[in-house]
Amino acid sequence: MLNAKFYETYYFCNVIKNTLQNQFSMARALDEFHGSGNVAYLIETFPKISLFHKYLYFVIDRIYYENLNELSENKSKHLPIEWALNFHSIPHISFQSYIEKNESKTEHNDDLIYNYMEHLSEEYDQLLTHTVEEVFYILFQNRDLLMEFNLMVSGALEREGLKKVDNDLITKRGRLKRGHIPQWVKRAVYFRDRGQCVLCNKDLSGIVNIDNKENYDHIVALAQYGFNDVTNIQLLCKECNQNEKKAGEAVTSNSYQKWYK
Repeated sequence: MLNAKFYETYYFCNVIKNTLQNQFSMARALDEFHGSGNVAYLIETFPKISLFHKYLYFVIDRIYYENLNELSENKSKHLPIEWALNFHSIPHISFQSYIEKNESKTEHNDDLIYNYMEHLSEEYDQLLTHTVEEVFYILFQNRDLLMEFNLMVSGALEREGLKKVDNDLITKRGRLKRGHIPQWVKRAVYFRDRGQCVLCNKDLSGIVNIDNKENYDHIVALAQYGFNDVTNIQLLCKECNQNEKKAGEAVTSNSYQKWYK
């Protein structure tokens, strides 16, 4: 179970959304994630630490360190990262205590801050991991955003042209080979999509109609450089999978059941 406290979680969700909807203005930063051949290191077949998890780690870590840059000229004895650590009850030495022990070793405040963060590496990793899980918990429900993300990384894969890379997961044409969809992926997608086809809302539970069979579909098709990732899978009926997706274009919906009527 995830013990979610949602400290700044919705702020990070909004930042993630903005990075995906404004990719042109974020091009230089995003290149560090998937450009210059980095996309090759993202290729796995349905890892539990999903491709989207890795993106969340990348963005949230960047935000924390950008905030440190803004604080480097500030002589404050308390850092925002401490508020987060305290909120999540993660034991750590305070920045003020660290200063008292180490201030004589350096005269630059920015050095103290970065040395402090290095000292907190385990505590920071714990905070970052928990924050990523909370953000993932919320955004995994947003199929449209997941499609934007998967279109971004599939575009990076296509641009890189990995035909000559020695990787058993890649075809000679530079696309990913179809991977077996694990049961845990099917369960996650089934429960997120409420046992219904996301395009036509047909019941696929087998309770109402046993002839309706669930199809687990890649939102961005493998033929379009899509990834074998839990965030790139959605639940469709047989008819929608064969008809709506026959052109291979990325398609999903923004249709969700209300909690109550």
